[in-house]
Amino acid sequence: MIPIGDHRGLSAFRRRWRANAPSSCLLANEDCKGPLIRSHSVQNAIVLDSLAEAGHVVTFESTPSGFGLASIGRNAATTFSGFCAVHDQREFRAIDFATADEFDAESSTQAAQFAYRAAAREYCLKLTHIRHHAEIVELARAGNVAALQSMHGMTFEEASHVLDTYR
Repeated sequence: MIPIGDHRGLSAFRRRWRANAPSSCLLANEDCKGPLIRSHSVQNAIVLDSLAEAGHVVTFESTPSGFGLASIGRNAATTFSGFCAVHDQREFRAIDFATADEFDAESSTQAAQFAYRAAAREYCLKLTHIRHHAEIVELARAGNVAALQSMHGMTFEEASHVLDTYR
């Protein structure tokens, strides 16, 4: 991966990243009502609450100079857009509990739903990666250095390297 040149570039990169994220519910059908919501990949009321300090958790985050530990808002660290509200509520009802008493370490249903939600988050990330990469390759094959620079926050040197890689 080519490091991003500066903070402005990181913002451009994040905007493109969001633009390439899934735009419809993973379970899209006639039951879907409204837009995608931010689903927690980690159970919110009990698990995240025990890990958070002042609404923040420590996680790995991408920076212009690479990856490092950062304290970020619990919603930014643990949410993804993969389901509409109807499907999120229906699919994960058994693990969206409000008290620790509702957690059952022996429940195969809860274990399966925790795993399903984590897999759904990873699937959304993979879809985004694929779309983002395809966009970069398309721009590189078209020789569009300016778009690589502005849309993906690359320096001229980084964009030129990508161009050379995909020509």
